[in-house]
Amino acid sequence: MYRKILSVVLVSICVPPCFGGEPNNAIEWFKEQKNTKGILTNNEITDEGIISLTIEKSNLKPTNLNSIGIIPTDITGIDPGIWKYTDESDLFNSLRKLPDLKFQSAQTFLKRILISETQPPISSGELNQQGRLYLLAKLDKLIKIGALDEAETTILQIPKIDSDLFERWTRIAFLTGRITKLCKELRDNSGLSKDLSLRIICLMKLNDWDAAALTLATAYSLEMIAQNRADLLIHYLDPKLIPKNQLAVTINASDEIDHFLINSNAKIPSAASDQVRYQYMIYKSNSSLENTINAAEKLVIKKSINASSLFDIYRNNYIDGSIGFWQRMIAVKNLDMTLKRNNHKAVSIALNKAIEEMHSANLLFLFAGEYADILSKFFFTINPSQFNDNLALVFALNGELPSNWKSYEPKNDLISMAISILRNDSLNASDVGDVIKLVNPNFNLPKMSKNRINYKPLKGKNESNDKGIIVLEALRKSAHGVNAPPEQLYLSFLLFLEANEHQLVKSILIEYLIYSSRVKS
Repeated sequence: MYRKILSVVLVSICVPPCFGGEPNNAIEWFKEQKNTKGILTNNEITDEGIISLTIEKSNLKPTNLNSIGIIPTDITGIDPGIWKYTDESDLFNSLRKLPDLKFQSAQTFLKRILISETQPPISSGELNQQGRLYLLAKLDKLIKIGALDEAETTILQIPKIDSDLFERWTRIAFLTGRITKLCKELRDNSGLSKDLSLRIICLMKLNDWDAAALTLATAYSLEMIAQNRADLLIHYLDPKLIPKNQLAVTINASDEIDHFLINSNAKIPSAASDQVRYQYMIYKSNSSLENTINAAEKLVIKKSINASSLFDIYRNNYIDGSIGFWQRMIAVKNLDMTLKRNNHKAVSIALNKAIEEMHSANLLFLFAGEYADILSKFFFTINPSQFNDNLALVFALNGELPSNWKSYEPKNDLISMAISILRNDSLNASDVGDVIKLVNPNFNLPKMSKNRINYKPLKGKNESNDKGIIVLEALRKSAHGVNAPPEQLYLSFLLFLEANEHQLVKSILIEYLIYSSRVKS
């Protein structure tokens, strides 16, 4: 009953005076918006009543949107022709089906691909999607991993936004809370979206509260908006109309608008979601420290934010617990304190604890990048050997041995192999097999690969499948990280070698060895 009364109240508040041709309700308003593009001016009608149409030809060739990125490949290190021989339809499907990547090196590589200005793939035969399929798949992947700033920057480079791109921009905007520019675009091009919730929010954002309330009341009375969404929208327009304890604070698995409505009001408890893309607003907002750290850890693992941002949070906040992320915060603070004192024994204890905590949260790779430089000032000593191996572990994960550690030979077999791989300028299938065998003594080389010990890089389209698809297949086979079957990992590394991605193979092999060394220690 209260909703019926509320609808009447909203309508009575919002209905504007009926001047001239002004619409009297939301339906008429929508009709006017819809028909605006169909109105003919007097200049378009001749005296004989014949409509005169003038069509001007454009000299601009259609732009292939698949080449759009935000950083040149000479900076990201990605082969600019990685998709040169890939059909954009195949690329679209392969990228969308690619599972979450557990190896940090692989995730970094994928992120670099997604933001690079590469040559476009081969255009698809689907004319309505031609020249943009890869762009759409790339945006979807960036959104999924929470790289919302990069996704938005990519979209804003496109001269003319269509409905497919606008739909993705909408998702990004409601995940970041940056909706003003989006709403202005919708105001100027109303055909970009038919989502009534979006229209209501944008009317409110652009300071037209009356139109927003009128639209909501009419849409709700015609059952065009679900009940829970209507409650959230009413609260968004005026929190006094529906108390927060009457709001449903659950998020639909794919609905960013609910997320925005719930999290835009600090008085409403944040709705929990494990999906990474929902963590951005929590990380950026003045949420609780627990929520902020949990969000930051999820985002940094996906390379969606800089690792230093997470460590700054650890360092700049007070400790208020002893389990979970508090242990990681304690470990970082203790390590920083001992490093200032420059006491080898204290640093050794603190470093070992920090490595243990970071390993348990899948943050060890990022920890190495944060601390490798400052730890490089230490020289290896006779004792303690664990301190030396821990330092070597950090340097190996960071991908560079300091000059004063060039001759060090770790005592741990797995760390020693990681250092050996780091020093190796050329890798082949035999080296890969040795690594897999060291971690998994029962591993046997697949029969299909025994006669393919030395893989050669691709030389052209006709020699093998195209490089892009080979890379995506390699990423798929190694997606489960250290938990992937050894046979799949082995084949994945061979594919990377075939695609001439030797540096990536080195990084993943080292990560594989280091994580395995912690499991077996």
